[in-house]
Amino acid sequence: MPKTGPTARPRVLFFDIESAGVQGLRADRGFVVCFGYKWLGEKTTNVLTIKDYAAFRRDPHDDSALLKDVLKIMEEADLVVAHYGAKFDLPFLRSRIAKAGLKPLPQTRNTDTCLIARSYFKLSSNRLDNLAEFLDCSERKMEKGHGWPDWWMGVLKGDKASIDKMAVYCAQDVRTLEAVYMKMRNIIPQRYLVHHGIGLDHYVCAACGGAVQMRGTYYSEKKIWRRFQCKECGKWGREDKAIARPYSGHQPGRSNALPRSP
Repeated sequence: MPKTGPTARPRVLFFDIESAGVQGLRADRGFVVCFGYKWLGEKTTNVLTIKDYAAFRRDPHDDSALLKDVLKIMEEADLVVAHYGAKFDLPFLRSRIAKAGLKPLPQTRNTDTCLIARSYFKLSSNRLDNLAEFLDCSERKMEKGHGWPDWWMGVLKGDKASIDKMAVYCAQDVRTLEAVYMKMRNIIPQRYLVHHGIGLDHYVCAACGGAVQMRGTYYSEKKIWRRFQCKECGKWGREDKAIARPYSGHQPGRSNALPRSP
């Protein structure tokens, strides 16, 4: 049972799927082959594959049993992270889950490192491999070489060796995704994170839970807040309550009406 309460750390799930089919990027023509995942703070990277289930012997394209386990995993997450996940992985999973007649994915906050990079950076490519190289991450994507078309065709024929190769590729994608997220989390907008400080009586970094230092002020059109920066990851934030409002010109006991001309 996940820990809850003010001192509980949000469970962050990194995941990636691999699909195949006549049109493997379309859920009505394809199916889920692999679901790779890793929890933030844990060392193990796991990959579920379609061949792990008894239905594979009957129909090597039947992903319904795999999807049942995917649902159980994703129900435990407070935040899910996937590269281009908002545009591909999550819609593909939702589609296949509906096809299998299963209950839908839970409502969970999600971070899409591809879309965030697209809006925050100005790069030649926002693909995961380019981001990992640009940010000098310790993990990099595995080179496909000439293997990918063969793996894909092998999966369509129910070849277990091809599925295993695809699973290795998927696992490395998940590790690279985590490395990219860790490099980017100090710039990820709050609306894509689960705040580490919810329930605490003091401010901590929303991204990593680190100690913060007050540094200047933040102005909007109508309010002013005290601003702070995380001492560990460098992410900026602000206090919840504004410290001042602009002068409105109104004084108690006096009318704001313009003075009459003499």
